[in-house]
Amino acid sequence: MENTQIELKTTRPPNPIHYELISKLKQALETEKCYLDCNLTLTSLAKKLNTNREYLSSTINHYYNKTYTDLINEYRIKTAIALLENKSNGTTRNRTMLK
Repeated sequence: MENTQIELKTTRPPNPIHYELISKLKQALETEKCYLDCNLTLTSLAKKLNTNREYLSSTINHYYNKTYTDLINEYRIKTAIALLENKSNGTTRNRTMLK
């Protein structure tokens, strides 16, 4: 599957307080792929990251320049596109092998 990483949008480096939260968030999204949980909410993700929803939301807004919902949906869309591309490529390969 293709890389589903989403880049930080700010040119300012995260301050040390936010850095830990951003690191945890990136791990939850990129390694654990928590965005695949259709019941994931800002509150449940904040709880998983040991923070509160307001702090998580403001960190996402500030460092990713998007809302929580936009960030989660962007990961979901990138994953769906990668899956469709892989499926499409597999179908093409299978048709070629059958000829």
